[in-house]
Amino acid sequence: MPIHHEEQNSALQLIRKVRELGIDVPEAVNSESKMYRDTQREESRAGEALRDASSKLATVALSEFDAAKAELVSASNRLFAVHNGLGDALLNVAGERLLKAVYSATADWEAEAVARFNSIVDEFGLNEVAGDLPNLGDKYSPGVLSLGREQGEAVQRWRDAAERLHPLWIVYTTVARLEGHDIGRVTADTRSAGLVLACRLGHPGTFGVADAAATTFVASSEGTDSAKRWGPLVPFVVPALHGYELHLHTSSESAAIRLAIQPGAAA
Repeated sequence: MPIHHEEQNSALQLIRKVRELGIDVPEAVNSESKMYRDTQREESRAGEALRDASSKLATVALSEFDAAKAELVSASNRLFAVHNGLGDALLNVAGERLLKAVYSATADWEAEAVARFNSIVDEFGLNEVAGDLPNLGDKYSPGVLSLGREQGEAVQRWRDAAERLHPLWIVYTTVARLEGHDIGRVTADTRSAGLVLACRLGHPGTFGVADAAATTFVASSEGTDSAKRWGPLVPFVVPALHGYELHLHTSSESAAIRLAIQPGAAA
């Protein structure tokens, strides 16, 4: 059964992002991704081979003509086969191999992204200064120029940290999606995903707190004015807005937290 190109492309993008962060990419994954990219060029290479064989046939010595003709026929058959299903079949097989190799590495990549994320949270002391964050979501807030020293420092810490958290968040969410988890825009129709997201970013403690956080995620996805004011601090600032600490969890850990605060909820 053919696999979706979106999944293949996500896998390639994930490998690139992981490599950019300096996270180890197993040699098997590198090899399979190279093979997949080469297979994507199968039609182009078959066309080049046909043109080369045709050009060669026009210039070879008479004694080499039959061999060159056989080469042209082979190249023609290859291109015909690629156009008539072989190319897709090869790409599907290469894609399946690529995804298998990537899936074997995602647990390690997720664990590394989570560890680095939480290390940055600790490095900037985000939870320690969370209580000093001003209510930027309030349209009646006096504004940035009226912030006190502690409020300004808290905002700056969160902004600086967010710049380093976002690349790790991209790796984390891409891994989650490849593994079949619903993570992304949270709408009123996907509120359950918002509850899990609240547990991914910390431990809400109660269902009520997680539900309130889910409401904020919905507002962020809908682009409300109050959510926009938090800018690049979303989604990381949401736990702080609802009184619990920012601490990224793996998908399995967040599912366990969700079940703890809402027994019987689907994982």
